[in-house]
Amino acid sequence: MNFRETVAASLWQNYPELRPHANLAEKILNIVTDNKIEIPKSVFSQAQKIIESFFNLRLSKVYQDSLFAKRPIIAHDPASFSVLMGYDFHLTEKQELKLIEINTNAASSLLVDTLYKAQELNGVSDFFHKSLKVSFEEEFRLCEKHTSRKVKCIAIIDENYKEQNSYFEFLMFKTLFERWGFTCVLGNPEDFEFNGKSLIYSPNKTEIDFVYNRLTDFYLTGPKSKALHDAYAAKKVGLSPNPHEYFLLADKSRLVELSKSTDPMWSCIPKTFSFREFTAIDELWQKRKQFFFKPTSAFGGRGAFKGESISRKLFTDLFDKDYVAQEYVAPPTHNDLKWDLRFYVYKNEIQLTAARFYKGQTTNFQTPGTGLGAVVFS
Repeated sequence: MNFRETVAASLWQNYPELRPHANLAEKILNIVTDNKIEIPKSVFSQAQKIIESFFNLRLSKVYQDSLFAKRPIIAHDPASFSVLMGYDFHLTEKQELKLIEINTNAASSLLVDTLYKAQELNGVSDFFHKSLKVSFEEEFRLCEKHTSRKVKCIAIIDENYKEQNSYFEFLMFKTLFERWGFTCVLGNPEDFEFNGKSLIYSPNKTEIDFVYNRLTDFYLTGPKSKALHDAYAAKKVGLSPNPHEYFLLADKSRLVELSKSTDPMWSCIPKTFSFREFTAIDELWQKRKQFFFKPTSAFGGRGAFKGESISRKLFTDLFDKDYVAQEYVAPPTHNDLKWDLRFYVYKNEIQLTAARFYKGQTTNFQTPGTGLGAVVFS
């Protein structure tokens, strides 16, 4: 079997319930690669230290109080955390990790897990599955305490979920939840309504107790998210990842603030500036080659541009938008491909690591050989 066939065999072995949906697996099988990275264990230790520092910061009342005036109302503290956080890094030639961004809805963890299973690497998968289940169970427990609802039915929500590259992954999570003894539905945000007491999945009038949130409407401000917004604000449904966690850790405004800290701990963050910090467009244009430009509220390279390559017209269009300029840190390369590291995390625990191989400016996985690959720490 070729590599893709090997990964597919691993997929069907571990998710036999999904064989009827084999045609849907094509998209995700296109974004795995047999490229793998071998790096020192010291890099893992470095990542663990950085992630621990962010988690301690997130717990700090002083830190939370300092941001109170900026906090959207929906980002109230649900006294829970967020499953499957993603910490993304570049590794420098000096083997120093530089944090590119933090995500609260990191995709493809189950695909990466399948990739490790297929290559029989280091027993990573056994650990990940145990840790994943524990993290969701912890979120369910905290949700029950927060909402006074017993978690029985889980919804996985994303906009146009059937059109997403992650659709098959949603089916994988649905399978896991059902194996764990829960009911699970998939839906678009507009498929739900809030009746003042419960979040309801409209097609079959099912009451939802907990939402595994894959929306990128992080603060639930869009009109389609209104039912979820209202149910969450009323403490009638659990939500993970949640707006509070996004505000404290993943909103790029936090990188802007922390990157300017004199604390050596935050030297892992490339200097990051809001476009609003530049008084004139020409000032930033002259410095553009030093930066990578990203939308403040986007993720995963969407709408991101390398300053060295951007046209003046596009740059002018961006200047009036909500963007940040992040000091450019060149990604490492392997087999003529750029790569970065993603650590999947719950609270302060690293659960899984992936390398993302790509060409061009961002991780778009359009070129043969690009995609998600394994990481071996030696």
